[in-house]
Amino acid sequence: MEGTGGDMRRLNYAIIGTNWLSKHYAAAIEEAGERFYAVCSRDLQKAEAFAGGRARAYGDLEEMLKDPAIDVVYNCTPNVHHGPISIACLRAGKHVFCEKPVTMSVEEYGEVCRVADEEGKRFSEAIMNYFSPAIPALKKELHKSGDIIIARFDFSQRSSKLEAAKQGILASTFHKGSGGGVLMDLGVYPLHLAVNLFGAPKSLQAFARWFGEVDITDTLVLSYESFDVVITLSKLGQGYAGSEIICDKATFGLKNISMLLGVTKTDLSREMSMIDCGASMPDSVMNDSEIFVHTASRLVRSFSGMVRGEAEDDYLSLRRNSLEVQKLLQEAKLQIGY
Repeated sequence: MEGTGGDMRRLNYAIIGTNWLSKHYAAAIEEAGERFYAVCSRDLQKAEAFAGGRARAYGDLEEMLKDPAIDVVYNCTPNVHHGPISIACLRAGKHVFCEKPVTMSVEEYGEVCRVADEEGKRFSEAIMNYFSPAIPALKKELHKSGDIIIARFDFSQRSSKLEAAKQGILASTFHKGSGGGVLMDLGVYPLHLAVNLFGAPKSLQAFARWFGEVDITDTLVLSYESFDVVITLSKLGQGYAGSEIICDKATFGLKNISMLLGVTKTDLSREMSMIDCGASMPDSVMNDSEIFVHTASRLVRSFSGMVRGEAEDDYLSLRRNSLEVQKLLQEAKLQIGY
């Protein structure tokens, strides 16, 4: 993978899936300095249209995995397929960057990690807020701000597929058999952020409202030694207020819980300031294509570094965090009735 003189050649990324997320990641791979090399879909015509002459198109996963030029596979299939497809890619000698939630159970996650280690390949969850430059700055500020009183994390994002779902046309996020529901679709982000900032909670309580066979609006309460984290999720309505962490000496506002695009600090005199996160952050808490691609390219660069043997501590930390999140998801699903 290393060239002469210490140069690094571009990694060849293959994408499984042709949805909007895959489209943004194709652009992010190129922005990160790597190569969008191949795409696979069960519908070859969709793969060819997605590739657009820029990449190789495959209509069969097994066939694509025979290509020795592929270094990394970005797994963007429906949630229920994340585990089995990641294992197939790892067994074929490919590193795997898997869309969240990384698997459907603690046991499945353990199996995929075991295969990755056995094959000597990297396997990681594509969780955006883990790689935000705001994280180290926020951790430092929290340490200086006294006891945490309470944290409120909200990810309420009205689904673009909601009206179709009301007519019985169910996208994967509204389909139980595909691993859908708001907990698995949106809940992964605030759970990851809580684990990253505060560690594993002592206990969890979960409550849900349902849309057919899937949860659509959830409330989770993570209990720590001296404070709680309250998480609210919904695909029925759009939230704009953002999230916050209230401490003894300051309150922190968090922009966009999935990406963690920026942090404000308001002290006891009500003076507000922006936390310097070492990166330019947009004012909006909403997603748009430009912001998404730029943020996703940071993930690609980070994972590519891990593939090249860099950032070992970050790699192991993310794997541990993903395990804790899998445990919380499994407990929450049990409590709400899955």
